[in-house]
Amino acid sequence: MQLQALRPKCGADLAQLRDLLDGKGWQSALPPALPDTVLLRLARDFRILEADFTRDRVATEEDGSSMAAAIYVVMNLLIEHPGRLGAKNELQLSDAALFRALQVYQIGLEREIVTRITGLASSTDAETLAKEIVRCTDERLG
Repeated sequence: MQLQALRPKCGADLAQLRDLLDGKGWQSALPPALPDTVLLRLARDFRILEADFTRDRVATEEDGSSMAAAIYVVMNLLIEHPGRLGAKNELQLSDAALFRALQVYQIGLEREIVTRITGLASSTDAETLAKEIVRCTDERLG
């Protein structure tokens, strides 16, 4: 089998993400908690988002869907995480802090895919990943 056989044809479905995450706590948004298909689709979304930030290119409708999925999953984790400072249902982030939180999540997402393929656990656990994402919120609107 070739790895490209795993390549998803589309990004994550927002309705499916909502069903997986809403009301289920911050742990449900962590990569180890996601089913394989959702994990791969989100990886595609995060890569499209990464390409948007690193290249001068015209955004497409697919880019908007990818951004929505990526932001949704990261914001769900952040708004639910008990270690985050501030009011429970209120979250303000600078653009830089949001971008950094997305980058950290993407690293965790891709490491989880490699863990599942190789069967070898990462030295960074999901709890540490979540704490690092939450730490991004300390980069307030400055």
